[in-house]
Amino acid sequence: MNALPVNATAFSIGSTQLDTRTIPESYLFLRDVPTIPYREALTDPHAVARRLGPDHPVALLELNGALVAGKTCSTYLIVWKSLKRSFKAAR
Repeated sequence: MNALPVNATAFSIGSTQLDTRTIPESYLFLRDVPTIPYREALTDPHAVARRLGPDHPVALLELNGALVAGKTCSTYLIVWKSLKRSFKAAR
């Protein structure tokens, strides 16, 4: 699911890498969050899908917020809430 909350959009526009280690439980769910280049996100959906998975359930889409994946809705919500907490802690 692509999401555009203010903090996710700010990180996707800027060149600052999101440090998910500021909140230990966030790192357990998020791991390192890669940034997918804008052009790749628009032209190569298979490359975007390969970057997501159990080890990397979140990616920032350059200039376009965050992409969150989860096997179930509840997994997605846990990952999304962890991501929101990490964005707030990084401000």
